[in-house]
Amino acid sequence: MRLLFFLLALTLLAMTIPAGASAQQLVLSERADTTSIAIYRAPDRASGQPIDRRYPRGYALITETRTINVPQGEAKIRFEGVSEGMYPESAIISGLPNGVIEKNRDARLLSPAGLVDAYLRRRVTLERTDPATGVVRMQEAILRTGSQGGVVIESDEGVEALRCSGLPERLLFDAVPKDLSPRPSLSVLTQSDRAVRATLQLTYLAEGFDWDANYIVEASPGAGMGEAGGTDAADTARQLSLFAWLTVANGGDQTFPDAQLLAVAGTPNKERRGAQPRSPPVRLDLQCYPDDSTSDVPLRYGYAAPAPPPPPPVAASAMRMTAESITVTGARSAVPVAAIQAEQEDLGDLKLYRVPEPITIAAKAQKQVAMIVQPIVDYRPLYLGSFTQSDLCCGDGTPRPLDLTLRALNERETGLGLPLPQGQVAVYEPGDYGPLLVGQTRLADKAVGQEVELGLGPRADVQMQISAPDDAHPRRFAILMTNALARPVDVELSVPFELRRGKGFAKVDGVPTWQGSIAANSERRLSFEIRKPAE
Repeated sequence: MRLLFFLLALTLLAMTIPAGASAQQLVLSERADTTSIAIYRAPDRASGQPIDRRYPRGYALITETRTINVPQGEAKIRFEGVSEGMYPESAIISGLPNGVIEKNRDARLLSPAGLVDAYLRRRVTLERTDPATGVVRMQEAILRTGSQGGVVIESDEGVEALRCSGLPERLLFDAVPKDLSPRPSLSVLTQSDRAVRATLQLTYLAEGFDWDANYIVEASPGAGMGEAGGTDAADTARQLSLFAWLTVANGGDQTFPDAQLLAVAGTPNKERRGAQPRSPPVRLDLQCYPDDSTSDVPLRYGYAAPAPPPPPPVAASAMRMTAESITVTGARSAVPVAAIQAEQEDLGDLKLYRVPEPITIAAKAQKQVAMIVQPIVDYRPLYLGSFTQSDLCCGDGTPRPLDLTLRALNERETGLGLPLPQGQVAVYEPGDYGPLLVGQTRLADKAVGQEVELGLGPRADVQMQISAPDDAHPRRFAILMTNALARPVDVELSVPFELRRGKGFAKVDGVPTWQGSIAANSERRLSFEIRKPAE
């Protein structure tokens, strides 16, 4: 009788299953056929501030093309090798016959922490090695806690924390759980009326990327930064070579081989993400609470690590080597030679830089590609100074140096005429022993037509000295400017106050500014009077 009811139940179940239906099938896409990565700079990174190498704060728009076999019926498609910084809510998948039913970000990765959490309250094998005898001992144990805050195991010997016994030990697991993926993955559910081979396009946003421009500027000899060289006329333009690296940072653990790389300059409107569920930890957090007998055991390893071997002896030939026998040959120019150069394109109000050949963007690494190569750019060296609020009352007559600045107009006629993204700048000048670094500065985004200024800091050869006003004229000041160089220099001195009188002043960006030159090994005096607030 029972057998009859069982057969009847099977018959009714078969009648409820549609013809051609089958259990959910798993389709694994291990890698992308082609990858395109468009990287956006960190929105909150200040102009010229370097990339955070450990945690890049920018993001990327990643587009992957993958070819898979879609089976008939319902299937789960797992895309492996996506960026672990993926925004799963931004993922768009096209090319499936009937679209996507459901998508899930598989956050459970195959890692020490993932294995421990997967085997929580399950039986594992504990392997211990006696460092004195080398005897390996196996015993069964049960995991009582997860991967964070110390791993507690229970065996026949009692309850203890992993790697806190003073013996080398490790956990052995019977198998890898099916829901643990060796790489970050995105899974989608789909259904197809027939089996088909499909080419899919997966597009998503991911954090953990950033890019920057790193400029190398080499000024011509006698460019105004040294004592020698130069011309006699202070208003003569000089020339420099400008080169920029496109520096890309990938802070994730995922490598993207042969990817099409693009960098987007500008600030697109990107809304802040809401609170997201946190992914399970990847790293195993082991903690011990040693008593008097184990307090001298290193917590990282759980046993006393052997002392490192002594360094190898210095070779006799190296000991006989003298300074006279060493020859250093360096490049005679600081500007590199570009083998591949990124091409600039317009992207609405933004600028896009496309690398013409596929390159590999390695995990936890940076990549540099030539971005801008301008071999001849006209510029003028200037020495800038400013009359400040403290000089009104507290000037003590102490000389102070003026700041050397290299100024160029971003126009085609001067050798530029192209957008300059923000970045860091290193300025070199040729010397008898090769290029010499003379200063470092930062550059903000500069559009075509704007002035480009590279401030190289104070220079003691050109100074200004403010004389304190007398009681009869409390708002009348005199400035003595000195030039200790063997060539004339151009000077700009700004006074951010309303002037009653002052010869040679003109307003620059609304600020009264004196512009002129100082002859070689000479000085020049300047006087002006500031208006009272009530005037």
